[in-house]
Amino acid sequence: MLWPVVKALLGHYRRYPLQIFLVWLGLTLSVSLLVGVTAINQHAQQSYQHGEKLFSNPLPYRIRPKHIANKIPQGFYVQLRREGFQQCVPFDNYRLTTQNGIDITLLGIDTVAMLPINSDRPLPEMVTLSLMRAPYPVLVSQEFAALQQWQDGDFILLEEGSALGPILVDRYHLINGTRVIADLSLVRTLRKSAGLSVISCGEMPSRKLEKLKQSLPNGMVLVRTSRSDLESLTQAFHMNLTALGMLSFLVGMFIFYQAMSLSLIQRQPLVGILRQTGVSGWQLAQALSIELIGLILFSWLCGNVLGLLLANQLLPSVSASLSNLYDAHVGLSINWRWEWGSYSLLMAMIAALISCAWPLIRLLMSQPIRLTTRLSLARFAGAEFTLQAIVACALG
Repeated sequence: MLWPVVKALLGHYRRYPLQIFLVWLGLTLSVSLLVGVTAINQHAQQSYQHGEKLFSNPLPYRIRPKHIANKIPQGFYVQLRREGFQQCVPFDNYRLTTQNGIDITLLGIDTVAMLPINSDRPLPEMVTLSLMRAPYPVLVSQEFAALQQWQDGDFILLEEGSALGPILVDRYHLINGTRVIADLSLVRTLRKSAGLSVISCGEMPSRKLEKLKQSLPNGMVLVRTSRSDLESLTQAFHMNLTALGMLSFLVGMFIFYQAMSLSLIQRQPLVGILRQTGVSGWQLAQALSIELIGLILFSWLCGNVLGLLLANQLLPSVSASLSNLYDAHVGLSINWRWEWGSYSLLMAMIAALISCAWPLIRLLMSQPIRLTTRLSLARFAGAEFTLQAIVACALG
């Protein structure tokens, strides 16, 4: 008896196919935007731990100028090496823009100084050795190369008309994000200025660390970077992104609510006829629940697919923003995770239940004879619109 009731209720959408499209659209948009934002946030926060490392080695301490416009003199780094700070390596950042408007960070490294830090890696994986030999290639992460459709030997065309390269694609997952690694001498050639952006140091004994702090001249500071520091710095960024995702989720649920409410209102005469022919309220509730669960599951599946596509499309922009603002480097590809799927399914079920609760209660609790009259439909709709207007004024 239940399946004929379900077929009779779903037959409404044959007459009004736009309604089923709007119901699917609203719920799918809500889930896709929620999944996209959640995926970007969690992926970025998980990437911070990898962002603390360069070539899979931790360099937690950083010597940097107190003022970002200043540079660290080359002589100071030479003095550190003479004093035995072999775990310190220099870096020089240079912001570049490609011809198609992509912002990249060219990171110059001292290949020779990096060798002791990467001594545990096999010789074939020490791709940085090739950066110091002509024609001085640049190392690009595999994700970034795939996104920009770069191959080994290609050149990066810059905004001012010059070319950077040739490209050497990282096959060992040593780097991630939009960083492009080059030899320090190549960056000096492009920048046409002396000095270093930062000196990073590995772990060292507390006595040696204190000696390093005392040797710092005025204008420089030693800081320790960690995942917790990055998370605290980027907390406002992720909070705003989460708020935007939740707002988009509510907009999509508003579309779903309006379409579903109209669908239930228009099916009042049909429900009245079914009740008068012997269909019980419990059978109607089961049939409507099956319809609602089917819509939720199908929209959830579509929303997860679209949300993952959306996250992968937006991630390069988010990665560039985090890199420019907080010097945090995020991977450029996201894979689907059960945490996002279960969270989005729970949110979709709760929101759909809240959206459909009052229209369903109103439909099931009304007398069958009243559902078949036009007057009942107008009376119920007017009361509902009045309540909506009161809530809107209160929120306003």
